[in-house]
Amino acid sequence: KKKNGDNNLQESGITMAGLMIVYSGYIWLKNNWTKEGTIWTIPKSEMQMLLLRILLPLLYVGGFVYLRHKIVQSVATIGKDVFLKAENPIAFEPNRWTRIFSTAYVHSYYLRLLLFPYPLCADYSFNCIPLIETWSDARNLVSCLCYALVFIPFFGAALIILLFPFNCLFRKANVQASQKTIIAPDHDDHDRLEFSWIIFMSVLWLIVPFIPASNLFFYIGTFVAERLLYVPSIGFCMGLSLLISWLTRRMNGGEQQTKFYAWAITGGILVIYIKLTMDRNLDWRNEEVLFRAAYQVCPQSVNILQNHVTLIYLFILFF
Repeated sequence: KKKNGDNNLQESGITMAGLMIVYSGYIWLKNNWTKEGTIWTIPKSEMQMLLLRILLPLLYVGGFVYLRHKIVQSVATIGKDVFLKAENPIAFEPNRWTRIFSTAYVHSYYLRLLLFPYPLCADYSFNCIPLIETWSDARNLVSCLCYALVFIPFFGAALIILLFPFNCLFRKANVQASQKTIIAPDHDDHDRLEFSWIIFMSVLWLIVPFIPASNLFFYIGTFVAERLLYVPSIGFCMGLSLLISWLTRRMNGGEQQTKFYAWAITGGILVIYIKLTMDRNLDWRNEEVLFRAAYQVCPQSVNILQNHVTLIYLFILFF
């Protein structure tokens, strides 16, 4: 049954085409706004090339999503042949609100794994993370906070990016009206734009590769799987580095002191993650150790209980 989850990991690659659309737009903007701060004097050939670079990946992604949706759109018809309820209970839950609440909480759980990957588990099958069935469940608040943490910076950055060309035109009109000669945006404007683009791309790298595993457009045969965060972790690392840069720049001190703060914070984070990685590697020494470690994290998981009982049986049988 691992095959379905591995396929979703591979399908994250399709999302790279979508990211390239945005990145193409970013490169186009960087190359075409002039030193005077305008981006509207664009040759027709450049516009045609941009449309081509956007439309081809867009058609590719759209075609894939349509075909993928057609293949697995009816869990009631083919779901049992694709995966079991124990692997993804959300897909078999009849109540719509339970599916929505539980899916949102799973997204927040993935974000928590990125922020602090401990404890980890080799299997998150049925009942490892209980479904959310009511509005009053406190975990709904966690889901809302996590969505706010991701999307408020994202839409704020997108707004700054979209308004930047109009800001340039507004400044140029004011300068021309006052008959001044300096019409270029100031250094702070360009810094703000660069900062916003990094935030925007970081969040895209975080959420776009995760879409095939999100249970939003189609259900997959995995409830939670740590391996599905490999590509989204790129966006998390970009955002984390940006946060460190933002924090150190606001600390009082000279250039050397700022660099020291940056290295100190980065080093501290690396030490924590290295220690967690070394401890986790010990759990992968053999299957017995791995299953026992998983049982400590998710003792209610159906698959983990099955493996745990198997270990006990083998121990009794041979010893």
